[in-house]
Amino acid sequence: MIPTKPKKVYKAQVHIIHSMIHMAKNKLKYEKWTKPRDFVEANIWAFERMNLSLRENYGLVYDPVYSWQAAELFFEGIKSQDY
Repeated sequence: MIPTKPKKVYKAQVHIIHSMIHMAKNKLKYEKWTKPRDFVEANIWAFERMNLSLRENYGLVYDPVYSWQAAELFFEGIKSQDY
């Protein structure tokens, strides 16, 4: 049996932001090699709106770490699509 890396558990905010990234990905600036933190900083206008949406529409607390983690998930998905 091949040992597998344990799955990381993310907060709901991370999953919501991750979904928002996918909805807006055509408007966001990124390359496959971009680091998650640089991605967030390059698209700060979008992440500020996501933060506002989390608070107003979901009543959830926002932490910048959630954006970076959501960006990590986004780029992991891009990498898994590469063959």
